[in-house]
Amino acid sequence: MRSYVAIVDNEGEAGFGIVFPDLPGCVAEAATFDEAAERAREALALFVAEAAELGYPLPEPRRPDAIRSLPEMRKSRGAALMVVPLSAPAGERERVNIMIDKNLLAEIDRAASQNGLTRSGFLERAATTRLRAESSRPMQTPRRRSLRRVKS
Repeated sequence: MRSYVAIVDNEGEAGFGIVFPDLPGCVAEAATFDEAAERAREALALFVAEAAELGYPLPEPRRPDAIRSLPEMRKSRGAALMVVPLSAPAGERERVNIMIDKNLLAEIDRAASQNGLTRSGFLERAATTRLRAESSRPMQTPRRRSLRRVKS
């Protein structure tokens, strides 16, 4: 799955600003850092949809290392990188056969029923939620360590 790197910058009282350096004009803002991941996904999806509608090709995304070395990253003390997956549109459904613990399956069925979902719908939603959470974790910017000379 193709992903783009966003710079998430803490703007103090104003919240968090989100910028995609590879996609000029693709920006968002959020009140909290947790909300920033969802806003980044939404901004990316809207930007890509509009680019496709207008016939504009998307540039190849740069690696996080390349984004980390940009001047705007070096200027900011509180910025973090976030890899944001470009969600694929819903595809064709496929029947699968899986083995699962009986007790876990009973819990899944109860939870699905309580949420007005089918078993398949519940599992699909759970998997989607987990995959989005995994792919939107912020990347830690490595801190430089000072080296001390050890006297021998």
